[in-house]
Amino acid sequence: NGKKLKDSDMLFTDPPLVIASDVSRISWSTRVSEQQTNSFNTDINVSSNAGVTVGGVSVGVGVTGGFGSGYSITVGEEANFNGTLPPLPDNPNTPEDEYSAHSYGIRPYVYLQEYETADGEEAAFYVQTYTVE
Repeated sequence: NGKKLKDSDMLFTDPPLVIASDVSRISWSTRVSEQQTNSFNTDINVSSNAGVTVGGVSVGVGVTGGFGSGYSITVGEEANFNGTLPPLPDNPNTPEDEYSAHSYGIRPYVYLQEYETADGEEAAFYVQTYTVE
């Protein structure tokens, strides 16, 4: 809508800048996730040792055994935002070859766009866009 984006509406505060030649296909992927993990581990070790000394000679026997188990549960939410731009076309009406003369940068943005529904309720959706630098 032409208004400056608020920092609080930006999903990624420092989006990456991808520099490429204009013959390159540029792709990006950004992800936001929130997860909680609960882990449980159990280890049980049992050992037994015995020793006998006969005529100055010591003979020993030892047995060690164990087992373990564990699990973890992860619960959360994740959102992925992906995009691809094809190579920029060469303009045959210019003397230079744009393919070899130009490079540019793409910076992808994801932001929250707020709006009001027909019922007067506040709502929002995420918008993915990019700037060419």
